Amino acid sequence: MVGEIARDGTSAYREWMLNDAIEQYRDYFEDDEEELKFFEYLDNISNRDKIRFLEIFEDYSIPKHD
Repeated sequence: MVGEIARDGTSAYREWMLNDAIEQYRDYFEDDEEELKFFEYLDNISNRDKIRFLEIFEDYSIPKHD
């Protein structure tokens, strides 16, 4: 029950995080022809790979200082 509440309560935020991570990746590599095939994969990314992508993603739009 608690797990369901946590999952459901954070699903919109997690989806936003994933979409933002993918868009930042696309924006950064938009001119790199080697990455175009990977962009197609990102359109159909599996749940397992979504989790991994979010684990390694670093949001450079957030300042790193205190």
